[in-house]
Amino acid sequence: MNLNGIMYEVTAKMTDHLLKMLMDNKDLQHPLFLYEKFHVFNEQIGIHLSMVLDVGEWTNQSYILRKFFVSDQMEAVEALKHMSIVVSRTAFQKLPEKIEFYCVLSGKVYEYFPTENDYKDSVNYLLLVKEAMKEPSNYVKSSADRRCASCPLFCVDCPNVGEREFTVYRKLN
Repeated sequence: MNLNGIMYEVTAKMTDHLLKMLMDNKDLQHPLFLYEKFHVFNEQIGIHLSMVLDVGEWTNQSYILRKFFVSDQMEAVEALKHMSIVVSRTAFQKLPEKIEFYCVLSGKVYEYFPTENDYKDSVNYLLLVKEAMKEPSNYVKSSADRRCASCPLFCVDCPNVGEREFTVYRKLN
């Protein structure tokens, strides 16, 4: 299969997953918000946070957050979870009843039911991130990496591998 075929297949799968996710939630009558960017200042962490929350839906007791994203890496899901918990709690003074993350690449859905203890854990997580960001040399290193210049999927067999060099940041172990 050539590059165009691979890209078409990935795009088709992502479209299928997104349509399924949207159809599963088609009964949404009165959203609290749709694709809205929230800017908050969290006093416990001492920083301004900004995040786009894709869908907010009222429930009888609280609200539900939904977020669509591409990456299916658990590190990204965990970071989104912590950020969503802190931003939503700070913005609305109440935790969501449920947070749903939809990965359009794989079709997976991750559900969380945050508690006040989760909020404390998320604040600690973001405090750790804040401290780490003060000294980037502690958590990243720069190295040259040769990858395909034209393929977003980073195919190893592509004839264009090695055409362009750029810096990749990796976590230090």
